[in-house]
Amino acid sequence: MRELGEYLKREREKRQISLSKVAEETKIPTRYLQALERGEVELLPGEVYVKGFLRSYAQEIGLDDQEVLDRYRQLTQKQTEQLQQQAAGQVSHKKKKKVSWHLRYERAFVTALLLVLLIVAILAAFIDREKETPTPPRKPKVSRQEPEVSEPQSPPAAAAKIELFARDNCWVEAYSQGERLFAVMMNPGDKKEIISRKDLALLLGKPAAMNIKRGQDAIDGLGKETVTVVFDQKGNYQIHRGRREEFFK
Repeated sequence: MRELGEYLKREREKRQISLSKVAEETKIPTRYLQALERGEVELLPGEVYVKGFLRSYAQEIGLDDQEVLDRYRQLTQKQTEQLQQQAAGQVSHKKKKKVSWHLRYERAFVTALLLVLLIVAILAAFIDREKETPTPPRKPKVSRQEPEVSEPQSPPAAAAKIELFARDNCWVEAYSQGERLFAVMMNPGDKKEIISRKDLALLLGKPAAMNIKRGQDAIDGLGKETVTVVFDQKGNYQIHRGRREEFFK
């Protein structure tokens, strides 16, 4: 994939577009853009994100996004074929050693001897068991215990339903108690619903392009720059400017 990454970097520098400018316009983290230009696609979240990032990158610097995706598919197919050929070349064809007749005889003799010993042991165990006098089992003492009264449990907290609607391209990451639920580039018209009983943190790369509702309540005051929106279990929320790493650990 290094060939594709070098091509993208060369075209970007030819147009005198900085990497930070691409990150600002596409809302793709800079570390992912750097991985694309190095051809290290294995550092990206997944195959779907690789194609989405390539499409946004190509459109931002003025390339044909479909042509870039075709290049990526060709390189992926070529890499897969090379791996299959390497795996096929490593298969060694070992000839089975010819076992001499006397070794076969020894193995058959040992197997038969072990079988006889096993039969003798089973018969001896059966005879000893017949000689034993069985003793009647003792009746267990029944102890009366008062039934335990369990304290009534409080009902679980109602699950919070968060609705996301994208009016424009926007990078979104969702975390709940340090666990990442998803990280995706939402396109215009995309919708997502999150049901969570735990604390929830949302990272919005382009807040102005996103509508957020909790139940019937709309979340206002998001602004235009990157924000972190944190919901607690009671439905309250706080808006923090920028990416707040303490909520994503």
